[in-house]
Amino acid sequence: MEKHVYLIRHGESESNVDGVYRGRDAELTDTGREQAKAVAGRIKRIGVEALITSTFPRAHETAAIIGECIGLPVETEEQFGEWAEPTHIFGKHRDDPDRTAEREAVFAAHQDPHYRHTDEETFAELVARAEAVLRMLREHTKSRICVVTHGGFLRILVGVMVFGPDFTKKTFHHLLWHFPTTNTGVTYVKSGDEMRGWQVVTWNDQSHLG
Repeated sequence: MEKHVYLIRHGESESNVDGVYRGRDAELTDTGREQAKAVAGRIKRIGVEALITSTFPRAHETAAIIGECIGLPVETEEQFGEWAEPTHIFGKHRDDPDRTAEREAVFAAHQDPHYRHTDEETFAELVARAEAVLRMLREHTKSRICVVTHGGFLRILVGVMVFGPDFTKKTFHHLLWHFPTTNTGVTYVKSGDEMRGWQVVTWNDQSHLG
């Protein structure tokens, strides 16, 4: 069965606006809800058959708005959650020295996929989660699937789709820096028997935002 998957980053969250790390707890802003309504209209025109979301509130609310528009129930899946960062940075601004030091240490250890600064999710763990997600998508009974997820994990997922076992931590860092993801941006990927694995058709399409 061919698979057509529309990966959507959640709408604008509180943390996107003020830069304060809230982990899974950040919720949508009013702008984020309007963005979700805009992308919902687009997904309705596409005509998907299933709607899956991360369990994080900002993603789940985005999916709920989409689901109400297109008339589909929301399937929740923990595996689509964002990259788990260290708990000690919770409540701190993105420019806080502790956050900056942690990121610099993680990026400096780009040769070691198992490097762990404190208690964050490692690159190797992220890749394993992405591989499990790809198996889930391939085995899903529906062909056209909308997934609401997060910017960091979306890049991991696409990296595993494209590079497979050759996907490295250093390549992931390049994706983080050079492949932006806009709130409610749509990345369309597909796979099928006649294709060599997954194909990335569009990246971060935000035309629904005007």
